[in-house]
Amino acid sequence: MSPTWLDLIGTKIYVPRLKRSLTFCPFGMEAYKRAAQELIPWPDGLLDMKPEWDELPHLGHPLTIKILERVAKQLRQVGNKDGAIRTNGFYRPPGTTWGTGYYADPHGVYDTHDEWGHWRLAIDIAAATTARSFGVLRHHVVEALAANGFSTPFTQAGEYWHYRPNAAQRARWANR
Repeated sequence: MSPTWLDLIGTKIYVPRLKRSLTFCPFGMEAYKRAAQELIPWPDGLLDMKPEWDELPHLGHPLTIKILERVAKQLRQVGNKDGAIRTNGFYRPPGTTWGTGYYADPHGVYDTHDEWGHWRLAIDIAAATTARSFGVLRHHVVEALAANGFSTPFTQAGEYWHYRPNAAQRARWANR
C-alpha cells in the first residue's frame, strides 16, 4: 500500500528544482487539516482547467475565491464578455505530486513549505488563456489580479503564474 500524506509527515523528500531535500509538512498535521476545513467549492463558471490537469479537487480558500470573483467581474467589464479564469492548479492536498520537469514537486513537499501555498491560499493562473476567455489583453488580467489584491511572491524564481492574496488581504481576512 502506498503511503498517505500523513505517513510522509516529517520525512525528507528530495526536490530536484532545489537540489536538496525538504521536510514534508513542516507546519504540522493540524495546520493542514484546519486549512482543508476552510475550503469551499469553486463557483460555477469562475475557473477553468485544462482537461489533462483537471485531477485536483475543485476547492479553494474563500478569500482567494472572493478575490477571483472580483477579478472576473472586472475582466467582464473590460472585455464586455463572459469568461473564466484559467487555473493550472488551485488547492492541492498535501501529498499531491504536481508539475513536471524543472517545476516537479514530488508529493507536494515544496507546496507544503509555503505558508500561503496551494494547500491553503495560492493559485496558479494562466493569464494569456484567461485574457482570451474574457476577450481582453494579457496585461488587463495581470493588472486586475494585482488591483484586486493578489501578489506574485515567486516572480524572481520564474513563477510569474503563482498568485496568492497579498498581506493586506490576508490581514483583513484574519480580522473580519
